Amino acid sequence: METNTLLWILFGIAGLISLVAFTGKHKKVMGANSSMVGVVALVIALLALGGTGTLGGKWDFLAIEGGGATSDGTSGSNANVNVNPVATYATQEKWTTAVVAGTAYYQKKGTAATTTAITNVNPGDSYTYWVSNATTYVRPIEFVAGTLNNNIVNKNGYANATQTIILYDSLGNANVQGGIANVSMGAGDTKSIVLKYQGTYQQSSAPFGGVLIVEKNSSIQQVTCTGDSILPTVPYSQVTYSVSATANNYQMFGLDSTLDDGTSSVRQITCQFKNGATDTSSPVTFKVIPANYYFANDGNIYLDVQKTANSDTARVGLGTPSATMYFT
Repeated sequence: METNTLLWILFGIAGLISLVAFTGKHKKVMGANSSMVGVVALVIALLALGGTGTLGGKWDFLAIEGGGATSDGTSGSNANVNVNPVATYATQEKWTTAVVAGTAYYQKKGTAATTTAITNVNPGDSYTYWVSNATTYVRPIEFVAGTLNNNIVNKNGYANATQTIILYDSLGNANVQGGIANVSMGAGDTKSIVLKYQGTYQQSSAPFGGVLIVEKNSSIQQVTCTGDSILPTVPYSQVTYSVSATANNYQMFGLDSTLDDGTSSVRQITCQFKNGATDTSSPVTFKVIPANYYFANDGNIYLDVQKTANSDTARVGLGTPSATMYFT
């Protein structure tokens, strides 16, 4: 017989006993004082109601235990819901199922990252998972642990690839990449050079953006770059760069993640050069310094172009795409 059926039978018996006990026609019921029988009946009724859970609240202690954890991890009325669920981890390339190996880092919010996998996660807590790889850019994944389905697959891996950079003289209608043609730069001249950047399909050389360095002769007073992927400011507090010649200086521009997002779409940036009072005969180098994630000494994972959090100028990207043209 089911528990609920038995409880309702008890409730019915208690009701009958109460009715007989308080009619006044019988002073005793089965040899017992009617008031005592009434108390017993009331207790039986409360037990019955408590077992059905209809009272709730302060009468919950009367409920008959039942339920329990099920095979899928859900819980019954009195199951232990404090058991930490198990998390599993994997990293793959964004467009394929290729596994990205390397050094994995796991971080619970508010604590230092560790290379020891956090398999027992607390539901509701935030975690970060990231793999450092020498040939693949990987964006960390952040997740909030649930009671089920903590199968974490990070599909944010970008295999490093080659790219095509073309420098184009828009006024002279010529490709000036690598000295194919030169651009005359007289005193007080203004020239516009277009940088066309195309990455490799489903791969990337700068999936998280970075900075564009334009190194030129110091006689060129100003460079202004606008167009695809150019940010209004440089998003990094420190970028160390050394010029290739003492007569040179450089200007720097921030790049967003659309520059090389794996679609192989051509991005176009126009840089305007304003010369000073003398003729200029010198090379101009355009260099992309990619941003990447790295594990810092303080136990956190940062996005930057160098290890600034460690007071280190070491680059964190997997290459430095560049192109050169010549003013004469």
